Amino acid sequence: MREMAAVDPDEVSYTAPADARGDQTLEPRTGGATKVFDLTVSVIDWNILPGEQVQAYAFNRQVPGPRIRVTEGDRVRVNVKRARDRSQHPSRST
Repeated sequence: MREMAAVDPDEVSYTAPADARGDQTLEPRTGGATKVFDLTVSVIDWNILPGEQVQAYAFNRQVPGPRIRVTEGDRVRVNVKRARDRSQHPSRST
């Protein structure tokens, strides 16, 4: 059954604090006239209710991922990388 699981528990790289919130606005960095957004995809433990955690795919440690705001006509670049190394997230709770 594990092969059919939506999330591999061995890939959990971070445990979100109980008060963590998703959909937080991601401020772009500028690359000249271009708005650049950096997203990191990882598997995390996320709190859905007090004392109730699920394993989920997250962008920038948020579920749902961060809000990206742009205006029509903006030049935009989105860099997406996958967090593969647990050492990138030393705050993992065990």
